[in-house]
Amino acid sequence: MPVISQQPNTVEPGLQEFLKRVARLHSNRPVRPVVTPSGKRARGHFPSLKARGHARFESLLEQDVLRVFEVSSTVVRFQTHPVVLALPGVPVKHYTPDVQIEELSGGALVETKATYFISKPESRRQLQEVVKRLAEQDLRLVLIDERDVRPAGFQDELKELLRLRPCVGHNRPSIDPTTWDPLGRSAFDPVLERRWRAAQQECDQLLQRVMRRDPDELIASTR
Repeated sequence: MPVISQQPNTVEPGLQEFLKRVARLHSNRPVRPVVTPSGKRARGHFPSLKARGHARFESLLEQDVLRVFEVSSTVVRFQTHPVVLALPGVPVKHYTPDVQIEELSGGALVETKATYFISKPESRRQLQEVVKRLAEQDLRLVLIDERDVRPAGFQDELKELLRLRPCVGHNRPSIDPTTWDPLGRSAFDPVLERRWRAAQQECDQLLQRVMRRDPDELIASTR
């Protein structure tokens, strides 16, 4: 039998407030295409049970971060490159987050950046400006670099688990995307279940760390 999602039909107050704050900054600019046939960077579609629409990545680091969101037990939905935000100021600054994640208790805007990029003076200045303007709108930017998501063996385990996970297809509101087998179609495997729960715990702890961290401190410490 399918495992019915325990997510509430109504949006929790914390998440509702987060979505309202983001909506107030929506611009009328279209999001630029992410997956295109040109360019040298790694780009592609990420198969997901949690994504709103198609999940897309334009770097290997973004792909690694999406695996964390997919396995985490606290992230219930996410959207890649969701919208172009118009951040108030002189001049208005337009910004597209890499990912917008939703948890039952709230949400977050996420930017993934390699350490070499953060260490560049102009990149640092731009990131600091985005962090500042979002903070003025009561929104925190969660900044994630490769040191956060690439401890030894971590991504290998996430890749293997997602490869072995029973196929479900696209996201549907009637299923719980945080469980190992949302449709209950496979035979119970205690070893895989234990590995899944252990990976979820590690992903949850990782997200707790980066969401508590001051992005300005990470930027200042990266040289």
